[in-house]
Amino acid sequence: MIAGWEFSQFPAGGFNAIGNVSEPDFSQAGALKANYSELLEDSAAGGPLAAEFGTLYYDGTNGSTSAGPLDISGTDTVFPFAQNLDSETEQVSPPYSSTASENVLIFNGQKVYNNFALKIKADNSLVFTADAGTEASAWEITFAFQTETSTAGGQSLSLEYFDGANFVSAGSPLTVTATDQGTTVALPGLDGMATVRIRMNISGAADANAVVIDNVGIAADLSGGGDPSFWAATPKQGEWRNSGEGYPGEPGIGWIFDANWPWVYTFGIGDPGVGHWMYIFEQGGSRAGFYAVVAGPNYFIYGSGTSGYYYSFEPGSEGWLPFGQ
Repeated sequence: MIAGWEFSQFPAGGFNAIGNVSEPDFSQAGALKANYSELLEDSAAGGPLAAEFGTLYYDGTNGSTSAGPLDISGTDTVFPFAQNLDSETEQVSPPYSSTASENVLIFNGQKVYNNFALKIKADNSLVFTADAGTEASAWEITFAFQTETSTAGGQSLSLEYFDGANFVSAGSPLTVTATDQGTTVALPGLDGMATVRIRMNISGAADANAVVIDNVGIAADLSGGGDPSFWAATPKQGEWRNSGEGYPGEPGIGWIFDANWPWVYTFGIGDPGVGHWMYIFEQGGSRAGFYAVVAGPNYFIYGSGTSGYYYSFEPGSEGWLPFGQ
């Protein structure tokens, strides 16, 4: 899974913003960041750590329609509400809506955990974006859906994908019923793309009988996609690559300050040819000195300029070691 949403990060039903503007987990109302991604390596339940990999828009941007003032006036047509759909929870590990995922989300900085779904009470177009960081294939979207009440009334749901110029239909509309349904829709038209937009069009929803969605996940195959950053073009120094930007001609420390910051990808550690995503914590706002946590179980890193050390928790090699060992 590249990016996923199970809507537990909302602090209260009907309230579309999350956190404070100055906090890293802040989501502007109508632009909800993902809180799951298997690009995190150690656990798909990433909380704010997964935010870089996807955003759900219902604010009128990126091809979506605006769901209203997006405040707490009660007039928004898309908002979180206390319902939890049970289908499609097993698409990640730990599963959506499990105690294990709740524990990881909170540990990783998600401020609250609520069993919420997303309620749509009027015709709307929601746009999910996902960023794999590299060209990918076999893109697909999985989600759960049903009507709010026990009586369906002609509600439907259709999907489109953005081909770089226009939104293109992804197949026939799905009928929304009073039964919790799960579905996976393949999107072969997105093959070769690194960043995707998928539009979900809701039709027939009404205040008296809304459409509810939950447990959304966007997945893709990265096996043939190449480098998640632009590492292939940078010179190697032993097992490390020259950071290039800022330190030309120096050995570097195995990462590049690119557009993904504070997430970077390094092949300098981890399994040969595989590497890890890393999350960077700057010191005093300077990239010359920072801490980095590998999105995996075995390393903690400190870097300063072109030198640094990493702490290995691997059995038999525990301790601080200079880069390149």
